[in-house]
Amino acid sequence: MKKINRSVILLTVSDQQQNPLSQYPGVHLDCSFSTKELWQGCLDRLFERVIEWDIRAEYLAKGFQRTNEELIKLIKQQQPKYLIWPAYSDDEIDEESFKTIKKLGVLIVGIFFDEGSTFESYSKYWLSSLDYVVTVDANQSLKLHRALGIQALFEPCCASAIIYKKKRLKYKYDVSFVGSGYGPRKKMVQELSQLGIKVMTFGKGWPGRGYLGLQEMVAVFNQSRINLNFTNDARQLRARMFEVCMSGGFLLTQSAQGLEKLFKIGQEIEVFQTILEAADKIKYYLKNEKERQAIAQAGYLRAQKDYSLEAMFQRIFRVIETGRVKKIKLKKVNLGRKTIKQRNLRFGYKHSALAIAGYLESKESVWWQEEVRLAKSYNASNMMLKLFYFYKFLPKSIAKIISRRVNQIFKLLRRIYWLQDIIVKSFY
Repeated sequence: MKKINRSVILLTVSDQQQNPLSQYPGVHLDCSFSTKELWQGCLDRLFERVIEWDIRAEYLAKGFQRTNEELIKLIKQQQPKYLIWPAYSDDEIDEESFKTIKKLGVLIVGIFFDEGSTFESYSKYWLSSLDYVVTVDANQSLKLHRALGIQALFEPCCASAIIYKKKRLKYKYDVSFVGSGYGPRKKMVQELSQLGIKVMTFGKGWPGRGYLGLQEMVAVFNQSRINLNFTNDARQLRARMFEVCMSGGFLLTQSAQGLEKLFKIGQEIEVFQTILEAADKIKYYLKNEKERQAIAQAGYLRAQKDYSLEAMFQRIFRVIETGRVKKIKLKKVNLGRKTIKQRNLRFGYKHSALAIAGYLESKESVWWQEEVRLAKSYNASNMMLKLFYFYKFLPKSIAKIISRRVNQIFKLLRRIYWLQDIIVKSFY
């Protein structure tokens, strides 16, 4: 595909877990999928000029209103053809900003993740603000978009060929799993252990081994004879599948809908339906090294050819530029009272939590006052906002200590899978 003779702005979201605000309850600034880090350089071969703009970093530094004003200013200065929004978080963007951007003649492409569980409460809200939509869910989400008259594009969660590479490192692990440790995953790892399979686990929620940096994760993929992947009850296509293959690792994954259309099962990757089947295949491929390595190599070649981020964006813009996909013509979507209420509760809670964190961390008053106004506009009666006013009555040093202790308790409770929903609902 020829280079598009115009610029593109890519809105990225960075991992801000080291930000001082993240030490307070209800403030979740860490990213399991940091688009700033993972997507850098993926559009350079396709566009004349690529501008990567970290909307989360801007928001935390300048506040909601100034961030949206700065985005409009950037659009006017650079006059891009496209704005790409990986819809990983919508805390930072204003719906009115998207309307203004569209009026300026810029085409907005939204990329949505995990739509199987978030379509009604999240994706649906933004559809009328976009020109094109990409979903990583090949099955149910495409049907939901189609029901609204929208021709959504399907693309799996591809991997950066710049980051995920074959490094030819010596094996350190027979079987490994990289990802957060919670309910179903922990249970499956325990069941494998009972069947004599030791799995080295990496990520939040596993004892002794926390968050891995990108390069550490790539090293584990290279150093493992077998890389496990769990798709959980939703049987969703996960980014981990493509990351392992792009790194040259052997992938043994729980089955997922549509996976057989992307890889040749038994030739490029292996799948399992049950833990007993997973255990049998682990034992078989640990004994048959040549066959395992042949499958890993075939999966690597397929990922290099079809599932790099560069290849993904080429496919997306090929159909857009040639007019093979229709623009979204949707004025407004009816969300329903229950969905609107849930959405308002979520935003009220998030902005209240940020107001507390900003106030206690001595951020400029304009910043945290704006968060209070946003929280009130969504849900003036939420418990977290009342907590903010309680902290304002206390000396700030004491309020800080209390709030940090509460956050430590929350972190402990979040490790108990079934308590997660109860905690959130209690503060809504």
